[in-house]
Amino acid sequence: MQYWRQEWTGLSRAQLALCLAAHCPRERPTEEIVRAWERGQPPASTEELEALLTVMEEHGLSGMEVAQFRRAVFAACLTRHYPELFS
Repeated sequence: MQYWRQEWTGLSRAQLALCLAAHCPRERPTEEIVRAWERGQPPASTEELEALLTVMEEHGLSGMEVAQFRRAVFAACLTRHYPELFS
């Protein structure tokens, strides 16, 4: 995600957080949340994930790339909860 944010769109963490806030009014993602995502922490809620996916698509990712990112987030969550299933 950091590569997409910096290299493809030129957005800072603060700018991405502002973009996300427009799509995620109840959660209000911050720079710290964006930083945690870049370190591998998945979005904490469906609202955060959907906001991130929307902003990614608005800033240059194709529908297929967004779907691949969503699947990667789901796989990461499953791996954390069920590590024995993914040896």
